[in-house]
Amino acid sequence: DQPDPERNAASRQALRLVQIAIDHLPPRCREVILLRKVHGMAQRDVARRMGISEGTVENQVAKGIRLIVDMMADLTGTSQAGGTATRTLRRQGRS
Repeated sequence: DQPDPERNAASRQALRLVQIAIDHLPPRCREVILLRKVHGMAQRDVARRMGISEGTVENQVAKGIRLIVDMMADLTGTSQAGGTATRTLRRQGRS
């Protein structure tokens, strides 16, 4: 199989969009997402490390994933104007 240049370019672009979205998450949410989803830490370990409950870790992961999806949609122009990500970025002074 030969590498598909278009597929590789699309994959690199998707990774850039995910990184941008992660960078724009609220700080605690970003840290939870990075520890849980990027570094693969257990929910219990993230909770201990951050001094928060496991329920808070779970809630922050859900919030982070929802915001990442919304931000990626905003960045690719596939979302409704004024979505969750847009409101979050405005509150943070990033839009």
